[in-house]
This record gives sequence, structure tokens and C-alpha cells, in this order.
Amino acid sequence: MSLQNVRYCKESMGITTKNKQHLKFLSLSWNKYFDPENLGHQTINSLEPNKEIQQLHIHGYSGVRLPIWIENSSVIHLVSLELECCMKWKTMPSFQKLNSLKYLKLEHLLQLEFIGPVTEEQFESNELENVLPPSLNTLIIRWCPSLKNLPAIPFTLQQLIVKHVGFFVLPMIHQSYTGTHGSSSSSSSIKSSLALLHIESCENLTSLGVGLLEQQQYLLQSLETLLVRHCGNLSHLPAKGLTELHHLIFLEIVACPMLRNINTKGSLWPMSLKKFDINPCGHIDDSLLMSLQNLTSLRRFTLFSCSNIRELPSEEVFRTLKNINDVSIVRCKNLLSLGGLGAALSLRALSILCCDKIHHSYSPKAGCSFKLHKLKVDREAMLLVEPIKSLRFTMELHIGGDYAMESLPEEWLLQNASSLRLIKIGVAKNLQTLPAQMESFKRR
Repeated sequence: MSLQNVRYCKESMGITTKNKQHLKFLSLSWNKYFDPENLGHQTINSLEPNKEIQQLHIHGYSGVRLPIWIENSSVIHLVSLELECCMKWKTMPSFQKLNSLKYLKLEHLLQLEFIGPVTEEQFESNELENVLPPSLNTLIIRWCPSLKNLPAIPFTLQQLIVKHVGFFVLPMIHQSYTGTHGSSSSSSSIKSSLALLHIESCENLTSLGVGLLEQQQYLLQSLETLLVRHCGNLSHLPAKGLTELHHLIFLEIVACPMLRNINTKGSLWPMSLKKFDINPCGHIDDSLLMSLQNLTSLRRFTLFSCSNIRELPSEEVFRTLKNINDVSIVRCKNLLSLGGLGAALSLRALSILCCDKIHHSYSPKAGCSFKLHKLKVDREAMLLVEPIKSLRFTMELHIGGDYAMESLPEEWLLQNASSLRLIKIGVAKNLQTLPAQMESFKRR
């Protein structure tokens, strides 16, 4: 709602939104170009909707405080609340009394520092009061760089998405939340509903070992997806890894260049893990890959720009990955060997790109146990590296960007002639001829 529309409602029609008893959704939007005198704060308190309102969206409000009818929790049936681009807000009240609120989004609140009343002792200890609604399902906080502490989350929360926020540690799961109104339960019987945790571009975050990931006993039956992206100063995972997250399926750690290995003799990852992407994390080395052993559910594994990794895991590790079917290794500039990859019986798709130090002289003598549906490499010389050299039943071959390639490797093509259905070649400026044996492929 622009300021002109607000004035029209008030002065010309003499109606307020509070009189509209059947109103369920209200969106209030201020345009700074049409409100040069910042008069929005004079109108918003008179725009209080009826108590039955369920969805509320406020955008571009120029006042320094939320409208009083949110602060006093008069919109008791509110289910969805979105607050965006309100540049002067530094604090927010507690939302705890909004018992029906399921969805809360705070976005582009550049000066926001606190949610709810916070004492200095609470700020330093990260032990904040219950300020979030007890039935909240989704919490999205984006572009709030001044917000240094996140409130404790209720057990009902299913999705937590945090991007470009200035917090130093993950929020805690508040142990006084029970997930049901008016009931109590011992902390050992309470389980969180959190299924998605997405953390992105939070430069102050240095460790995942403080906050809700140290409360894995509450998350072991719920958390399925953990995404950590572009946290430039993140250096530590939880000391005991993520082994207690028994339902974790997808783990992605992207562009966390300071992340280091964990000094532990045990496993780091839960047995439930199916998809694991590391992309890129410069300080991670070969020892982290050894921790993949016995991940029998793992199906997809990706390494991207991990410059400290010199060798893939041993045959002993790959034999335990009984369901692995897709491996991608990209831009690992110091990788020398594919290790025991040939022992991965279930592997069906393999991509090795921009790993220029891999050479057949570093390859183990062991052969290959898998039959690939798709092989993707960026240079012809990779076909001489074990276990790729020993492949026999490849269905698709993709070679891209090998400017030096003059011909396709005849021996490898003959080994796979009975199964090859597609050969795709990218830029190959020096390619002059194709092997004569390829003529027989047409007749199959």
C-alpha cells in the first residue's frame, strides 16, 4: 500500500482496515520516492487490521519501531508475517505471544541488532529468552548484517534459513519449548522438528560446534538437509562431527576456505548421508576423505576446488560405499591419484575435470570393478589413468576442452565398443582423424 493509498483510505473513505472483519491478508508498502517526508510512521498505527488477519506483509516502512498493534500482539491469529526493507528498525519486540504464527521472514533490515529484550549477560552467553512464537514452522532471516545474536528456536521449527546475517554462533534450541501449548515434557523426550538448516554468507560465524549442532540429541530424528555456503571465516565443524544426525541425507559445504580437518579417530558423518558436496574448502585434506568409510547410503559425492587433497581414498574405503553411483572431482589442482576408486562397484557416473596433475604414472595397478553409464573428462590423457583405463562397458564418453588432442585413444574405444552409445567431443582444435574402428560402431 503506497502512502497515497493510505491517505485515500483514511480521508476520502473514512475506513480503517480494522473495520474490515473479513480481511485475511494485508500488505503495506511504502515507496521512499512517494514519501519524501517519511510520514509513514504517522499512518501505520491507524492501519491496525482486525484480529482475524492471518497474513501480514510490511515493506519499506520508514519508522523506527514496529506498529504498536504488532508489539502488543493484538493480531493474535496471525499465521504469516513478513517484514522487509524497514531500514530504521534496530530492535524488535518478542513474538512469543503470537501463538498461531507459523511463518516469519525478516529481510533487508540493515540496522536490526536484537530480537526481543536482551541483557548484556544474555548476549555474551548466547542464552536468550523465548521470543519466537511457540508454533513457528519457518524462520527466514536475510540481509540483517547488524544482527549479532539469533534467538533460541522452538522445537516446532522445521526450516531455518539464515543469509547475510552478522551472528557469531548458531542459535540454541530452547529447552523450555515443548512444541504443544500448555504441556510440559522432560528434555530427553523432546525432539526438534528441524528438517532444513541453511546458513549462507555469515562472515562472523567461525564454528558449527556451538549452538544447535551441539544439541544433536534433539535433531537426530529430524534434520535431513544441512547447507553451509560462503561463510568465509568458518573454520570448525562440531568436535564430534555430525554422527548423531541419523536422518541427515544431504550435506553441502560450499566456499568455506578456512574450514579445517577435525582431529578425531572416529567417524564424522552419519550413516544416513546420501549426498555430500564439498565445494571449495581449501584446508580440507586427504584425511577427511578417509572418514567416508562405511557410509553405505552415500550415493553422490562431489569435490570442488579442494586444493589440499592429493589422493582419493583407498580401495578399503570405496568398497564400503556400496551405493555410491555418482562421483564428481573438479578443480582439485593438486590431486595426483584416483586412489582406490576402482573398487566402487555401484559407480555409474564419473566426472574428472580440471585436475591437471593427475597422471597415469601415479595410478595404482588395480583395475576397475564398475560399469559406467557416463564418463566425463576434459582431456584425452585421463583415459590412460586407472581405474578409467580399465573400463570395459562405458555407455557415454564426454571429452571437453582438450585443445591438444589429435586423435581418440583406439585401445580404450575398442575395450568399450560393445556398450558405447554416445561420444561427445567439445573443443578439440587439433583433432585430425577418428579411429578407423569407429566405422564398425555404426553397424551395431
